[in-house]
Amino acid sequence: ILLYTPKEKCFDKETLQVMGYNVQSSPTRLVMRSLQHGRKPLSKMYERFHVPAYMSAAACPINGASVVGQMIYWQVPLHITPLVSSEVEILEVHMGFDGRRLTPDEMESRNYAVTFKESHVVVEIPIGAADGYYKSLVLEDQYHISYTIEPMLELLWKEGQEKTSYKVLFHITTPLTPWPPQVTDYTQPEQMVFDVLLGYFLPDVELLNITFGSELLTFSEIIIQGINLQEHSFPNDTKYFALQVSFSEPYVQIKVCISLLSITYILDLVFGFVILPEHTAFSHSVVLEASLADIVAVRTASTFVIYGSSQIKIHLGHLELNNKILQQYEHHSNETHFEIIVPFLAPVVAFESVQLAGIMGIIDVEIYDSLNNWRFREFSLACPFFIILSECFSNGTITVVLPKLESAPHLLPGELSLRDPSCKRSYSQDYYAYFHFGVTTCGTTRKIQRCSHQIFTQLLCNKEYRLARLRFYTNLRQMPVSLSNAWYNLRFFFSFPLLDMVYRLFYYDGDYPVLKFLKQPLYFEVGMDHSKDSRVAVVLENCWATLSKDKESKPRWDLIVDGCANPKDPEQTIFHPVIADDRVDIPDHFKRFEVKTFAFNDSFTLGNHFNSVG
Repeated sequence: ILLYTPKEKCFDKETLQVMGYNVQSSPTRLVMRSLQHGRKPLSKMYERFHVPAYMSAAACPINGASVVGQMIYWQVPLHITPLVSSEVEILEVHMGFDGRRLTPDEMESRNYAVTFKESHVVVEIPIGAADGYYKSLVLEDQYHISYTIEPMLELLWKEGQEKTSYKVLFHITTPLTPWPPQVTDYTQPEQMVFDVLLGYFLPDVELLNITFGSELLTFSEIIIQGINLQEHSFPNDTKYFALQVSFSEPYVQIKVCISLLSITYILDLVFGFVILPEHTAFSHSVVLEASLADIVAVRTASTFVIYGSSQIKIHLGHLELNNKILQQYEHHSNETHFEIIVPFLAPVVAFESVQLAGIMGIIDVEIYDSLNNWRFREFSLACPFFIILSECFSNGTITVVLPKLESAPHLLPGELSLRDPSCKRSYSQDYYAYFHFGVTTCGTTRKIQRCSHQIFTQLLCNKEYRLARLRFYTNLRQMPVSLSNAWYNLRFFFSFPLLDMVYRLFYYDGDYPVLKFLKQPLYFEVGMDHSKDSRVAVVLENCWATLSKDKESKPRWDLIVDGCANPKDPEQTIFHPVIADDRVDIPDHFKRFEVKTFAFNDSFTLGNHFNSVG
């Protein structure tokens, strides 16, 4: 086959197919099809055995479609160069799709039309015809649509004595058309629910999320939270979304308008969509408003102003606000806001949890109209109060404030006691109890740790409620100890055990100095060997090493500081627990610790010293 591109060049069938041409033959016909933007398809076709050549040419329209209103007009010229070289006689005209001709009845039912002008054949197609399809697109975050269809036109004409059949399939896409979503509001304020429809969208649009005020929720999260959100489809292959949101949701804003004598509920929404399969995102914002009429302004005798109907009530906790209640609290108001300051021990505050760092308080607020049975707003305010609920004093006494918890509604603070039932509260009201007692009374227990001294007690109420109180003393000098009036003559011993972790075999005086390699562990024990008083305990306050037996000599290295391992020591002192056995009666009378061997400069002889308090 010779192609003129524009120079004459010969190609075989296989090469043409690689280039994108389609060449097929039968006993009576040879068909060649080329791409619209391929090489110029003018050719001479030769067959073997010296059969005369056949001249051929092809033409494909690249424009001619226009949109007027809701109709597409496609114009195809009657004289197609280079297919036609002279005047022709049109014998047949057919329209179809996907290579199939439509019958006259089919064309009439679909509102298609084919007409002739002086130089063109005009095909008329209504936008939205069933043989095409719509597509969603986004332009500058705005929703648009377009319509695409690919009609076929087939012409049969006679030129001289020869007949020619011409068939062309033409892809047509309409320009982008803005298609902003429409909001249909069915809200009835008396129902206290926003009820809206948002549409209409093509099937390739999916709703991903909705932002309520400042909170973004996905489709599934909205359903989980109990908000009614549904997707519906129409027979014309479009869809819409239905949303119902209660006026009591926290996202709804309330605005009181005195001049219009109404209360307005406002809901800001941003719908987030995506177009498939391209995953192109766009959004649409909606502001919903609903007003309740027949509202009057009421001013109380004090400075507190409530705007609303004469039946509007406000509940804080279990109390309804009135002039008498408001006199107990500091409050301020203007034309749009009301502020009230509530102490954490006020009766309207419910306590959710009590911890050493403080207490979590909750106030339930309800605004409603008792006449119309309208609940305008219900919400809870939760605030942490970082206050000291228990405190220890240097005179050996402890104070505790115990609020009544919401989780224990049957608790009566006046019936609380300490571990010792005879230790009652010093003062109480309906919502808290106050205790004041000594550290060695009311069934308290204590525990000596390496770096702290802890006092424990329990608050009891009919065996249903227990609250442990814990106090830390970070320094021995802060520890209040109340013993008997007798003076104690305490004797301490310091041991350098022989075997690690056993504390059974000890070095004797003749064994010193003991040779150890660097970083080998040294095990020490300090204790009282004569006291039998379980109320007394040994606390190592300070321990240090020197080069000589003189504890005031220099250089000096601290091993234990204020009862704890020296934080500056890279090889920190390790404390070992003491367990009662045949040698140890009272574990609190002993302290055991381990130190890694180290050196001052080049010397390996060490002296260890400690301060111990019982």
